[in-house]
Amino acid sequence: MADAITITEVRIHCDTCHHEFPGQPPDWHNKDCPKCGAPDIITDRDMAIWLHMNALREAANEWIGDVGENPEAIMHVTFSTAPEDTQ
Repeated sequence: MADAITITEVRIHCDTCHHEFPGQPPDWHNKDCPKCGAPDIITDRDMAIWLHMNALREAANEWIGDVGENPEAIMHVTFSTAPEDTQ
């Protein structure tokens, strides 16, 4: 079974030193940057956006159903915690 919308890449970085970290947003929620000490790599607002985006993705996948191996029916999403002016 293939979902129509998949998250293929998650980039988590510190807004202060711009260091990137592996993992998912919940892994870094309200945690300080281990490189420079800046607070909250993933803020409550970032986490709320992540959770709502995932809920929307899951609802859309339920509505669309299995797309099989049709590459034209698959949407790839990148989630970035970068401020809007740097994306």
